[in-house]
Amino acid sequence: MILKKKTKNKNNKFSINKFLLFYFILTLVVGSISFGIIIKSLSFNKTKSILLDKISRYGRYEYIYLPKIAYSSLKSIFVKFEKINLDIKFEDIIILEKIRKESLKKGDLPQRDLIPKINLDLVVNQIKYRGKARLKGDRKIHYEDRDNTSYKIELKKDQYLFGMRKFSLQKPIIRNYIHEWIFHELAEDFGLIKINYEFIDLSINGEDKGLYVLEEGFGKELIERNKRRNGPIFGINEDLNYTNIEPVLEIYNKKYWEKLENKSIALSASQKLRDFFQNKIKAEEVFDLEKWASYFAIVDLTGTWHGALLKSVKFYYNPINGLFEPIPFDGHRFKPNFHKFNFNYDNKLLIDFLNNLNAQDEKIGLGWLKNYFFDGEKLSQGFYNMYLDKLTEISSNKFIEKFLLSNNEKINKINSKIYADSFWYHDQSSGMGLYYFSIKDFKYQAENIRNKLSKKESFQILQKNQSTFIIKDYSENYNKNFVNKFICNDGVDTIEIPINLQLGNFDDTIISVPQLSKKINCTHVELLQNFDEKTILKKINHINSTYDTKKFKKAKALKYEKYFYKKDDKLFLIKDEVVIENDLYIPKNFKVLIKPNQKIILINNSFIISNSPWIIKEGKDKVIISGKLNNFGGGILITDTNETSIIQNVKFSNLTGFQKNSSSEFLIYGAMNFHSTKVEIENVQFENIYSEDALNIFNSNFYISKTKFKNINSDAVDIDFSNGKIELSNFENIKNDGIDFSGSDATVYDIKFTNINDKVISVGEKSNIQISKINAHDSFAGIVSKDGSKVFSEDIIFNRVKIPFAAYQKKLEYGYGSLIVKKYDIKNFHTKWLKDKKSNIVADNNILDISTKKILSIINNKELHLIN
Repeated sequence: MILKKKTKNKNNKFSINKFLLFYFILTLVVGSISFGIIIKSLSFNKTKSILLDKISRYGRYEYIYLPKIAYSSLKSIFVKFEKINLDIKFEDIIILEKIRKESLKKGDLPQRDLIPKINLDLVVNQIKYRGKARLKGDRKIHYEDRDNTSYKIELKKDQYLFGMRKFSLQKPIIRNYIHEWIFHELAEDFGLIKINYEFIDLSINGEDKGLYVLEEGFGKELIERNKRRNGPIFGINEDLNYTNIEPVLEIYNKKYWEKLENKSIALSASQKLRDFFQNKIKAEEVFDLEKWASYFAIVDLTGTWHGALLKSVKFYYNPINGLFEPIPFDGHRFKPNFHKFNFNYDNKLLIDFLNNLNAQDEKIGLGWLKNYFFDGEKLSQGFYNMYLDKLTEISSNKFIEKFLLSNNEKINKINSKIYADSFWYHDQSSGMGLYYFSIKDFKYQAENIRNKLSKKESFQILQKNQSTFIIKDYSENYNKNFVNKFICNDGVDTIEIPINLQLGNFDDTIISVPQLSKKINCTHVELLQNFDEKTILKKINHINSTYDTKKFKKAKALKYEKYFYKKDDKLFLIKDEVVIENDLYIPKNFKVLIKPNQKIILINNSFIISNSPWIIKEGKDKVIISGKLNNFGGGILITDTNETSIIQNVKFSNLTGFQKNSSSEFLIYGAMNFHSTKVEIENVQFENIYSEDALNIFNSNFYISKTKFKNINSDAVDIDFSNGKIELSNFENIKNDGIDFSGSDATVYDIKFTNINDKVISVGEKSNIQISKINAHDSFAGIVSKDGSKVFSEDIIFNRVKIPFAAYQKKLEYGYGSLIVKKYDIKNFHTKWLKDKKSNIVADNNILDISTKKILSIINNKELHLIN
């Protein structure tokens, strides 16, 4: 019995083990199937996507880059930035701290003009600068931490740091680290005004405050360094409530522009800007549209939409052409880095915002951009095309690779310092994310633009009546697309009708084909996609071809037609002698052709502004452009055209230039002026000219040969920020300078000067000038190099030139002059050389040491008795 009992227990134990094994396997199988069902379920994947999206936003995903960040921060040991120390007295620190704490309680700083300023000394490379400082910032991050506070600095009038008197000091996080620096570098690449935005090491009273950014203020120095003529700069007064319709304008350098001699320019510019905001005038009348198109493309590439807000960008008024240019400022990119885990990532461009503008966008200040992109409710196709061209350029692989090749080393150096200092995500309210600059993200933004421009379009083509068709756009058509031709038949033969018309973007396009008759039936339209240059054939939808549209208003007649007649794209004088008694404007897309022996008589100080080039070619008889002896004319400005003007065998006389008065909107110095263009001048005579300059060339390429200047009441030739050559010419009886260069690169060859009352050749503002074979007599000063300019001269003959050679610094924001002289023959002078302590004159390989502190009085006031 005992044996039977043991066998029974053994069998029971075996049965339990089998059951447990089966239960385990069944549980494993059911669990695996359940897990597979769960991870494939919509709910699980949605939850996973939301979680990954949250992790990948606001700098949280960037924790995976900590090893790279640590390695980069170690390399910062070998990176040196400019060191700046602020020396602030203890009692002034107490003042700043009191304002900071009171502002934290109230939630913001006082109104700007009510914020107390304190005195300080600023020390760089053992050089001491004196000035005033105040707290700055419209967000708490500027002043909530005592050790990371932002400051606005203004140095004394006679002191400049890196060519600046006014600037801000703030932590890199304020504008989102390297992104703001890239924003400004791109501005320079596209020829926009670029502020200094440089990273520095800051200490206060010797205590290290870490990495800071120096951000330039807005003034004359900024404008001239960017090769523009000084003009007013406007921003929006953020201390007051404003709207897109009636913003309160704030003018920088206010004291200067309130002076009587400057006030009319500022008032005129201010009125134009306010008229634009109130929709009284169109954008093309107020703005340099190509530069604004470049600016908006930069904003799109960098995601710095904050820089497109009305309160951010600054408006520089160019007093030569009367147009506003952007000064990029406060781009402050808010977008996170792109990651593949982001869903609904914001890939919008500015045009997307404007096409779907909501109340919030209007409120934050994007609504004002509609005045550029839209004419009423219709897209302004001309401006959009400019914007599109800039988007295409800036997003191209060629441009991106070139930009990174030029800047990647500097980007890495700056980032190494940032990682060694502080690199929290710029919006700390979003959580404890990290800042990390991603090349992949930068390239992604360019790829996003390219993808939008190459997007496949969806069209429907309808016929309204016998000769009118409508192409309806059912997609977001970003790019330039063209109608190549209509394909029709007359029942026997196929007929192709060329059209070559651009389709409208984000809207329908109306096409008129007047050559159609009832016997011709059009079946297809051939379209060309500009981005990839592919053609597509679309069938005309005759079933749905019933449509109606409004008529367009005809353009008003233009005043120039009173004096010129049109032939194709050319303008000709209506007769061989015309008398123009009122100011005249000639628009773009023409060529003004003046024939030999024709005369343009300008009276009543009348002035011509032309956006089209002028062609006056050599002929047997001279062309006369002149005022009358008893009724002078103003002159001519040819501006903002890429085509070359040719001026040959012309006599200019009895002209006074643009007459500035209480309502003037332009600042034009010359009788004959060229701005942002190209010009060739040969065998031309300027005589009896009473404007500030007889010939003024600004930001242009030029060639001047065999030209005579005689009896000029001020400067004969003024070349500003231009490149070119002057040769084989004569200057006689000039009351001021013969040739005056500013910020230019040029060659001067074989020129004769007689009786020049001031400087024979004056070179300033970082110009580079090559001078040879110059003969001058009976003049005050010969060749003068100043303000960071470099001048090489040889084969110089001077007789009775009181100061043949001089070099000095006049403008404190620039450096010192440099002048090299070889092969010279000078007689009957007062003093051969004149220079200040730090400028250089090298004569026949000998460096001159003699200097004077009174050089400005000697040169400017002609006080020769001050010469030792």
